[in-house]
Amino acid sequence: MKQYDVRELLDKCVKDGFPIESISKATNVDTDLIARFYDNFPLSQSQTDDLIPLNYFLMQLYPAIPRDHYYLRSITEAINTFYGIPYNTIAKYLNLESEVELNNFLDAPQSFKDNLVLTLQIMHLFTLLVRDKQQSLN
Repeated sequence: MKQYDVRELLDKCVKDGFPIESISKATNVDTDLIARFYDNFPLSQSQTDDLIPLNYFLMQLYPAIPRDHYYLRSITEAINTFYGIPYNTIAKYLNLESEVELNNFLDAPQSFKDNLVLTLQIMHLFTLLVRDKQQSLN
């Protein structure tokens, strides 16, 4: 298993153009704390603990880049397992005929002519479920 350095991932993130303020919003970690970490200032144990959400975010942003249909299946399984939305409901949301057709799509998304639309619909549903309910869409 490859080891990743959080500071290197943060450096890549910033060099890729992600503003620290945006990273702060995504992780709920204070902007000043992220900047201190990025600039290599010493941190207390408490501050280091406060960076755990940043670590999770960076590990999901870079090393966990979805490269195959298993990622889409795991997102769909999370929608089902964590949020309790039945597979047949997800299938209906995607305008698929049945749970069997949903499984066929998840097994081989490239075989569906509208795979991009279906993939975006799954990602949209997941995003709506995980978003911070306190944030407005203004």
